[in-house]
Amino acid sequence: MAEPQKLVGTVARTAELIRYLAEHEGEVTVTSISRDLALAPSTVHRLLHLLMDQGFVERGLRFQSYRVGMELYRLGNLIAKKVELTDLAVPYMEALGAESGEFVMLCLYVPSVKSLMLVRTVASAHSLTYSTEMWRPEAVAWGASGRSILAFMPEAEMREIYSSAGPSPVTGEPLPPYSEFRVELGAIRERGYAVTHGQKVSGAVGFSAPLFGPSGRAFASLCLTVPEFRFDPSREPVLGEMLCRQAAALSRAGGYAPGAGARRRA
Repeated sequence: MAEPQKLVGTVARTAELIRYLAEHEGEVTVTSISRDLALAPSTVHRLLHLLMDQGFVERGLRFQSYRVGMELYRLGNLIAKKVELTDLAVPYMEALGAESGEFVMLCLYVPSVKSLMLVRTVASAHSLTYSTEMWRPEAVAWGASGRSILAFMPEAEMREIYSSAGPSPVTGEPLPPYSEFRVELGAIRERGYAVTHGQKVSGAVGFSAPLFGPSGRAFASLCLTVPEFRFDPSREPVLGEMLCRQAAALSRAGGYAPGAGARRRA
């Protein structure tokens, strides 16, 4: 980032603060904002609370830390018309769909609200028996699409999402005890993908592999969905391999360098 400039007026300071939040990955502190933008801590607090009132900023997990809010994500996606990641992903999604013959989805994790959103789909040769809805917040703890990301999150964030998770939207059953849930997430990390049966959509088998960004953090998932009535369990390893291969290629295309520590939880 360029050297902090002397900002004049609330609008200019607010714009600079939004830019700062957008350019920094994860959470930022009042101290770092104050230092980097040459603003008094009291001014930073005031501007942050103005942005929080509009949903542009959310509190972070650490003391006096903040991060981009859901409304800013929403507006950013509207302005960008869902280019960048979604456009970058299309060739990999189409290749996965052609090879597997199944419905392909791209899901994005939104840290500010700890939710998952479907942002792109590629249809399969088979017609679906259920509908999909874009840009609707969904649970992370249920379904392969969220669990493949959750398995690579830091322990504190993993536990927080588990603690706040409601029952299955399909069966109404609660999550298993955390010790068992953690073992399941460990198995997902080990094989590189998640597979679930009818957890978020009745009659659907979901496969999902995480996508890693340049920082090494899992931020999205590449998914396959197969109707239960024609799912052959013997295909699971084959579908998993296809999925992991395309997810790894897409992660590299987005700037992830394998071996950078993405798969180690903090």
